[in-house]
Order: sequence, then C-alpha cells, then structure tokens
Amino acid sequence: QEEKLQASRLFYLLLSQLNEKIPEDTQLLKECVSCLKAVTCALPPDTRLPSTCDHSITLQSHAPLSYQPCPLDVSNVKLWPEISGFVSKYASYLHDSWVFDQHSMGWIYGTEFCEKRKHDPKLRPFNELESTDQSELTGRVECQLKGLVAANWCLVRVKPTDLASLP
Repeated sequence: QEEKLQASRLFYLLLSQLNEKIPEDTQLLKECVSCLKAVTCALPPDTRLPSTCDHSITLQSHAPLSYQPCPLDVSNVKLWPEISGFVSKYASYLHDSWVFDQHSMGWIYGTEFCEKRKHDPKLRPFNELESTDQSELTGRVECQLKGLVAANWCLVRVKPTDLASLP
C-alpha cells in the first residue's frame, strides 16, 4: 500500500513539474507524455492520487496560439431525415478505415486501452461499439455534412448507373 502511495505521489510530482517547466519544445513534451503513459499502464488500476493532492492540474501548451479556429456556423443547417442511413454507413466506413490503419500499425483488440501493448477496446466492428462511441462518430459525420451545406455545396443522391455520366 505504501508503494502505491509513493508511486502516485511521484507520478503527481512529475506531472506538476512537466506542467511548469516544459519549454516550447513540443517534441520533448510528446516524449515525456509517452513516458508518463507507459508509467500509468504499469500502475495497478486501483492506484489513485492521494486525496491531499490538487486534482486541478492540467498540462498547458506553452506555445503561443497563433491559429484562431473559425468553423462555419452550422447551427441552422438541417439535414433531411432520409440521410440518416447514409450517415450511419459512412460513420461505419470511417471507423473501419481507422481500424484498418490501427491494425497495420500493430494494434489489436483488448478489453482495456494500453498504448504499451497496443490494445484498444474500440478495435471492433462499428455496430459492436458502445452507443456513445457510435453517436460520437455519427455526430462528426453529420457535422461535416452540415459544413458542406453551410459552404453552399449540394448533396445529391444518384443511382449507381448514373455515376458514369458524372463529370
């Protein structure tokens, strides 16, 4: 029990120091975060920070924000109900593409995520994902389609036989 407490204190102190001392070296930050992730995979799942620790710590980017995102306003864009089947199929396609890419990099299905062993519970068919994961992906597809409409693009369904005649 004492070892768990010491490990969690050490982990907390490392994270605190990283938050305060990492310069604008993003490569160093990535390497440090990778090390911390490896440490967390090695800790037992019931390891927690001591209750006296400040839980409000977050890693902050020290690089200046020179990019101000300005997405299209899609709040008033309505997609027609008939497109919901396409949204689900496209979300499934995107998920399958992602799974294929992950498999090609050596990742496999595992009941718990672990970067060290390359296990991910989301490496399974789209229809077997948790409903929250499915909803997140279909929501992204809907948002992208709304962005196309907001940018004055028209979505038209065509018959497969008509594809040859398109420019």
